[in-house]
Amino acid sequence: MPTTTLLSLDEKLLEAQGDFTQVTLTTAIAASKLIVSTELNNYDHAQNGYFDNRWVYIEDKANAGVSRLLGSTPYVTSSGTAYVYGANLLTDGANLAKVRIARSSWADRKDSISRAIGELYPSIYKSIDDLTLILGNPLPNAHLETQTTSGTPDKWAYSNATGAKETTDTWGGVNAVKVTASAANGYMTLKSDNWRRLLPTIQGRTISVYCAVLPEVADDADITIYTKQADGTAQTLTSTTSCPAGEFTILQLEDQSINDNLREAEIRLRVNTDTKYVIFDDCYITGSFPMNDYLLSSDLQSGGIDLVEYQLTGNPPNATDNMCDDFSPDNDYERVFGWDLVDDGSDLFLRLPYAYRSFSKRRLRITGTKPYETLSASTDTIATNKAGEIELIIAFAKYLLYQKKKGVVSSMDKESYEREMYFAYNDYIRLLKHSKPVRSGTIHINPL
Repeated sequence: MPTTTLLSLDEKLLEAQGDFTQVTLTTAIAASKLIVSTELNNYDHAQNGYFDNRWVYIEDKANAGVSRLLGSTPYVTSSGTAYVYGANLLTDGANLAKVRIARSSWADRKDSISRAIGELYPSIYKSIDDLTLILGNPLPNAHLETQTTSGTPDKWAYSNATGAKETTDTWGGVNAVKVTASAANGYMTLKSDNWRRLLPTIQGRTISVYCAVLPEVADDADITIYTKQADGTAQTLTSTTSCPAGEFTILQLEDQSINDNLREAEIRLRVNTDTKYVIFDDCYITGSFPMNDYLLSSDLQSGGIDLVEYQLTGNPPNATDNMCDDFSPDNDYERVFGWDLVDDGSDLFLRLPYAYRSFSKRRLRITGTKPYETLSASTDTIATNKAGEIELIIAFAKYLLYQKKKGVVSSMDKESYEREMYFAYNDYIRLLKHSKPVRSGTIHINPL
């Protein structure tokens, strides 16, 4: 997918203002306040003090990401030397950094770009085609896509193991988890203590648990169900599916009778051998108590849903014969009517009508939109490089930056900034033609 970095957007914003000066230093930064480049002579009109009260942003080397105001000592044109305010910079040794100098600070420009991206939604957006949810599966984030902390799927935890986000070897989505044991029988776990909805959906039921695994060592992965009743009686059920090294296999722990009157329950995805890893992806339960509410993925938590459908056809592997194990784009889907969204104060859930409670082993397909990514570091990216969208972001960011620089009513040159805001806003209106087609937003339609 084409992307654009924050650093590239910043360059385009400065160019749109006619305020982009970028040079490579001709003397490496030492532990001092000096910025030295004879290339500055190309821009300084042979005037001492020319770059004072402007901002320098250092793009790379030891001081990468540093933004400072210039002018602690007046700029010297004969040597191309500018002086930063604040503490001494770090030494670059013999490395020559690249810098950009502008009338606005990196912080103000970054904020204007980020605000523009957020405020332009839904004129520009990232499309979502989500197949992570499975009807009848009570496990939250079972697809392991949502990892607020990279390597630790939300709602899950580790015991004698560590995790890393896996984006190359995945079963069906974008993210999986590579779990490495730090002792024998280390595991990733979903505990009822952290997800109280688990207990009522599995206790007293006959359930099956499935999970796609890719082990480093053959037959080194298993699924374990652990429960404890009120009187302390424990139950441990473990899968025995063979799984070859370096290949995905769907582990199966089928037709397990779960005790009633539970106080604790865990679903453990285990690595048997110390220091070895297993890639886990797409875990699900069948046979649990019928349910209506499904925890939405992080993409859908922050976006808008246009359409919800459920799977009608599939050609699953013989190993499971479960329709949801077929991700083929040729599968047919039927529209879901009467769905709603429910916010419990922490998470957003998709609520399906009662008529869908009996469905299981079928994918839900959710299409919608979300804002483009939030940018913080210079290397962060948004998932577009389309000229029209980038120009629209820059036009609105320029307007927001002038609005910020206009400042309070008594600021000098207030009228100049207001005039530039007017021109920038007109440019933004002109570029709105590059907006994506307006999506319908959240739809609630009941069948006739």
